[in-house]
Amino acid sequence: MKNGNWYKYEGNPVMGGKETGTCYDVDVRFEDGLYKMNFTWRPHRSIAQTESPDGIHWSPFETLLSPRLDSGWEDAVSRSCIIRHNGEYWMWYSGMARGYARIGLAKSHDGHRFERHSMEPVLIPELPWENNTVYNPFVLFDEKRAVFRMWYAGGEIYEPNARMACIGASSLQTPYSSKAIPRVNKPESEHVKSSRMTNTDFSCSTSATSTSTPRPSASLIPPTE
Repeated sequence: MKNGNWYKYEGNPVMGGKETGTCYDVDVRFEDGLYKMNFTWRPHRSIAQTESPDGIHWSPFETLLSPRLDSGWEDAVSRSCIIRHNGEYWMWYSGMARGYARIGLAKSHDGHRFERHSMEPVLIPELPWENNTVYNPFVLFDEKRAVFRMWYAGGEIYEPNARMACIGASSLQTPYSSKAIPRVNKPESEHVKSSRMTNTDFSCSTSATSTSTPRPSASLIPPTE
């Protein structure tokens, strides 16, 4: 920052080009003395990772997760978020197919080799404002409440349809027992819909080997401050 303001690095772009193809939707964390960036690698329809000591010079790409065409909802994977929790790396990601998107979960012991928690998504569109799509997850672990908290987009799959998109949130009390917290306001303009958060219960199996998909219930509980 300069004088308290953001400015663009004069050497941009720092990553990507004709050799690699389109790279976007980055998520960066600082770990073990390195910047680690996971991102959507469009030519491969995959999620990849690269590392850097300074945020400018990046290592060759490694693929973290590739699509699974037999899943029915992962013709491409993109828009991921990785956190480290209890000695494991948790990656929530967007799976896209046939004009809609879902959110899946993969886990890794070393941050390089990821395996899917399930062949089914962990978050699906169920509410009117979500239309046929939920994607673009961003997750934090709330240490005070011991819950995962997810913010995600819903509505339409492509950014040009932003006027159809909303922002939602959910929280997971344990890895396999969850509460979704979608919030919606009517749009203040025809281009953007803002969101507020109300809580909707949903639950899934407490078994670590379960492949069941969480399903929201209709009951509402007061919002968490």
